[in-house]
Parts: sequence; structure tokens; C-alpha cells
Amino acid sequence: MKKPYSFVKPLFMLLFALLLGVSVKAGNVTTISLDGGESFGVNDGNNALDVSSAWTFEAWINVGSFVSSNYECIMDRRTVFSFYLISDAADGSDYAVRFVSRDANGNIIASLRCDDANTANMQFDTWYHVAATFDGTTAKLYVNDTIYDSNTDTDWILTASTNALNIGGRYWGSYSRQMSNTDIDEIRVSNIARTVGDMQTNVSSEEYYVDTNTVLLMHLDDLGVPPTYITDPVINLNGTTFKDDIASSDYFAPTDMLLRPAYASKATGNWSDSTSWQYYNGSTSTYEDALLTPDYYDDAVFVSNGD
Repeated sequence: MKKPYSFVKPLFMLLFALLLGVSVKAGNVTTISLDGGESFGVNDGNNALDVSSAWTFEAWINVGSFVSSNYECIMDRRTVFSFYLISDAADGSDYAVRFVSRDANGNIIASLRCDDANTANMQFDTWYHVAATFDGTTAKLYVNDTIYDSNTDTDWILTASTNALNIGGRYWGSYSRQMSNTDIDEIRVSNIARTVGDMQTNVSSEEYYVDTNTVLLMHLDDLGVPPTYITDPVINLNGTTFKDDIASSDYFAPTDMLLRPAYASKATGNWSDSTSWQYYNGSTSTYEDALLTPDYYDDAVFVSNGD
């Protein structure tokens, strides 16, 4: 296939898609900006969030600043786990993240962090993918595509709970530890330990599809108040969403186009068929087979000449 010879701009994409009967969607249009006193979450209506023996919790975060003594929460489920921001004094970085398991009294019983000997060097005003996983034996903490901590503590079997999953803060009788200056996006909870190859680890990644191990996925693109989620139909998490002072004005379009990959055609075929497309993964000089079609996004794509 020869090199791409032209850009297809969003208007032409829309017209072309309409002619083919393709449903045009806007991928990763917005994120939520939290600036104190705001958080959201979901109640567990059928115990689907009790991912005790194998799990992955992940999100994209862009921290502008934080109050280190407040341990501002990315995610929290009371008496189960907390995923939060901490100071990074190891190398002078702006901040780090920590994931902990908790007992029935809320005490920390197992911990992962990225500010020890192998520090993640996280900086303000930069998007990072953060994830914690457990496969039944080993728990791991990722920042982007790198493992920064792991251990085989027996206390990583998370306790079952009727408490809600809170995002951007925590609720232990009242709201606290809410993020004071952080953008958050693409939140996913899974009932398996995801591998790094199954994660969005750079900003050129495609958005997630719901698969058979997706307990909860939040794209935050529909301006829902409270924010909405999707789940695998078999898992069928049927919890209700809730908010603490979240408003439609908290949504905004990221200027650095988080998770909007550059597409290039790789074969002749139907525009709406993902097998006709590949996307630039941003970290190497190669393209990867696409799972989504370029009409999912509102950015330009490369079209090859078909030879």
C-alpha cells in the first residue's frame, strides 16, 4: 500500500458516512474536570462490583495540583480499596499514586505505590493512564505501560461490600478526599487482571469496547448528570449512578485530543468495517489493526490510494 495522499476532514467524513449509512459517533469528546467538592459513582445493585479474586481498576488522570495531606481519591470503595494521589519525595516529581486494599474497619492491609525505588516521575498537567490489577496471586500497579510496583500479599482478595464505588473522592459517612484540580476520563473496572496489551497506555489508543470482563466502563462523553456507565450484558451491573455537585459545566473537550488515534486505510472495503482500517499507536513507527472505525472519532484520517 502506498503512502496516504490526502486528509479527509470531519465534514467530508460525515457526508461520506451518511451516504454509506454509517452511524457517526464522536469518540472521547469530553472529560470531567474536578476542582474540589465534586465526585460521582455507582451503587452495586447485584454484587457485580465484588471483584474479589481477580480485578483491574483503571482511569486516565491529568492532575493540575493537589493537596498532599488530603490523599485525594481517584477511586474508592469503603472497606474494600482506595486508589489515590500521594506526594513523591523520592525524585522530586509532582505526585505519585497509591492503591491499597482495606479491611472491614477501613484499615490498609496491602499496598502498591509508584514512588519507591522505581518511581514513575509523574508530572502536573500531563495525562497518565493508571491501573491496578490482581490475578489471584500477584497485584501490580501500572502507570502508562510500565509496572512500578507488585507483590503477592495475601490481602489482595478484596472484601465483598454493599458500599458504592466512588470516583473523584470518597464517601465514609460524608464526602471527603475529593480531587481539587484533576481531570479524569475513561474509567474501567474489570473482573480479570488485564495485561498491558489490553490497556489504553498512550493517548493514541482507541477507546475501549465493552467485552465479557467489563464490569463498568465510563467514557464520560454523553454529558450525563450524574455520569453514566455501560457494562457487559452478561455481568449486567444494575447499580444506580449518583453525583455530589457534578454539573454539565464540569465536562469539557480536552485540547490534546485524548484517545483519538490517527487512522489509515489498509485495504479496500466498507468504511464501516474495522478490518479496513489501522491506527497509529503513537509509541512506535507501526500501525495496529483497528477495532473501531474512524467515524467513531471526529478527527481527520488518512486514506490510501488503494494500490
